[in-house]
Parts: sequence; C-alpha cells; structure tokens
Amino acid sequence: MAVTLYRQVGKGKARRYQKVNLGRGRRPADLTGPYFLRYSLANGTRPWEPVGDDLDAAIDAQKRKQAYFEALDANVPVVQDQDESGRTKITDAVFQWFAELQLFQGKDQQGKSEKKLRAYNYRLGFFLDFTAQQNLRFLDQIDRNQLLRYVKFLREHDSDLDDRTVHNVFETLNTFLRTRDILIAGKILAELDYAEKPPKPYTKQELKEMFAAMDDEEKLLYGLFLNSGVRDAEMQNTEYLDFNWEKCTLHVQPKPWRKFRLKGKSKKKSAKDRFIPIPAKLV
Repeated sequence: MAVTLYRQVGKGKARRYQKVNLGRGRRPADLTGPYFLRYSLANGTRPWEPVGDDLDAAIDAQKRKQAYFEALDANVPVVQDQDESGRTKITDAVFQWFAELQLFQGKDQQGKSEKKLRAYNYRLGFFLDFTAQQNLRFLDQIDRNQLLRYVKFLREHDSDLDDRTVHNVFETLNTFLRTRDILIAGKILAELDYAEKPPKPYTKQELKEMFAAMDDEEKLLYGLFLNSGVRDAEMQNTEYLDFNWEKCTLHVQPKPWRKFRLKGKSKKKSAKDRFIPIPAKLV
C-alpha cells in the first residue's frame, strides 16, 4: 500500500494539498509545511494524517508508515501505537464529515448546496490551521480552553475577521462538533456577539449605471431578481410556464421532476408556493 506525502499550500479559500515527490533521485527542497500523509485503510477511507511542519521529520514519518503497511502485508506482527488506539484524528473527522455532506449535496433540496459546502470548507480551514499550530491531533484534545484559544486565534487572524465572520466561522465548528457528540462549543457560540449591519440599498443612479453596462439577457435576469425578490435556487428552477403573461405574475412552486422543493423554516416541512407580481415590461 502506497503512503503519499502531501503539503498544504495556501490557507482559507486558497487551501489545497500538493503531492511531495519522493522518487529516486528526487530530494525536495525549499518546501514549507504543514505536511500530511495519505493512504487507504481496509474500510475504504483515506485519512489525512498530519505529520508536522518539518520536511525531514515528515519524510521519516512517511517511511515509518510505509514500513508499517508493508509489515502488515507480509503478516509480520506489528505493535500499534497505544497513544493513537481508539482515538479519532481531527483531520480524519473533518474530511469524513465533508464526504458525508457531499453524498447528499442538493438531493431534493434536503442536502447542503454547493455554495454552503464551499463556505463550510472555508470556515473549517481556520480550525485545521489552528489545530496544526497548536499540535492538536485528536478530537479528545478539544476542550473549552482550546475553544477559547481558538476564538482568540480568529480575532487576531491576519485576515482581519470582523465579529460577524468570527461568529459564522465558530458556528460552523459547533455544527461539526455536534455531529461528533461534542457539545461544549454551544455556550461559547452564544457569547459571541456582533452588531447587525443594516443593508445598504443601491441608489437609483447606481442601478441605472449597472443596467446600462448589461446586455439584454443580463438586464432580463437581474431585472427579474430586482423586481421579484426570489432566491437563487428559485430563480435557477424557474420555467417558462411559471409566468402568467396576462396577470403579470411569477409562480414560485416546487418541481419534483427537478428535485426542487421550497425550503420552509422546518427541515421537515416545505414552504407553500406563491405568486409574485412583476412589472409588465419584464413579461
């Protein structure tokens, strides 16, 4: 079984993982961590095992893990590290959660949208950066004190996160931790206050300038958005027959053949369909 060494490149939305070439005659240089090992387990999962920021130490860890699997394949008795036995690694839990969310992405509007998954990935990236910085590897190391340090980490982050963003990032962590039956983050989340920013509408002149720069198709699309107030998913599933040309209305309704439902306040209930009046010039 091959054990591959990767390094993390970038942070936040720009985060990605780049393979470190360790072939014969290749000696990587001038690379920065953190580093991760990737391999396949018998249950089909492919964990990301953090091995620190030092390249030489990461290469040694890759060799040890490779020798471990080769010994297993050769039926040589191997003693498991007792410190890791039965403990869940943070990186494994995070990537497993993402994998589970992706299984139901957009399924009949019950799962998370692609936009929501991108937001979750961006927000939990801060947590992975924090745990790597603090050398936290296992979920059982996450306690109230660590979570308070994480809040401090977010508030002092180079990205200059505002209070609302800190709240949203921590809220996603709380959502993730609750799936692992870790319930200690909720009280801290309740204490993270932020001031609501009132929406700032475009002026008539700003709208006039924006529409002047659009082509005919864009004017129709954004004119409908502006005058109907429909949501993104509702617009994406709007069809020709939803328009009543005589009454100048748009019928927003579920479409089972598109696996589209109107989301209600409760996950178990769908919202009712509705008719929205629109200007005659749009129809």
